[in-house]
Amino acid sequence: MSTPAQTIATLRKRLERWELGHLRELAASLCGEIEAAHARIDALECALDRAESAADAWRDDTLRLIDELEAAGRDVGVNQAGQLVPCADAQQPAFALGDAWRYCTRLTDPDAAKALAQAAVTASATIHFAFTKANPEDFATAPDWLAVQRELLHALYAAGHPAGRARQ
Repeated sequence: MSTPAQTIATLRKRLERWELGHLRELAASLCGEIEAAHARIDALECALDRAESAADAWRDDTLRLIDELEAAGRDVGVNQAGQLVPCADAQQPAFALGDAWRYCTRLTDPDAAKALAQAAVTASATIHFAFTKANPEDFATAPDWLAVQRELLHALYAAGHPAGRARQ
């Protein structure tokens, strides 16, 4: 029969073996996770290099395009979609904005003048509403911008202004 001290020593050895086995399993698991993390880091570094290379190529192409257009006497701008465009290609009105009334061939027609005045008042009121009453997050959707545009174009068309021809 074994003594209590021998039993305790035997139990300690068994526990140490279990603990050592558990630590070996944990170390192997952590080693696998570290290897997977290194592989992921390598893949991300490759993706980053490709993205930086593409961005550099885009920048170089953009600068070359700007230089070529400016050398040809064209100004370059960025539109609302973020595209580079020659400024001369931007849609320009076919009439001067400062004296737009001169292009209204039927401005003496009382109905056309009334429609134009009503459209201007509606547009002004809509813009005032948008700035003072509309939630800034809903600013683009709160006022009925298409209705205001339709009314303005209809009134300009009635007054004989060339901009009214753009109405649909």
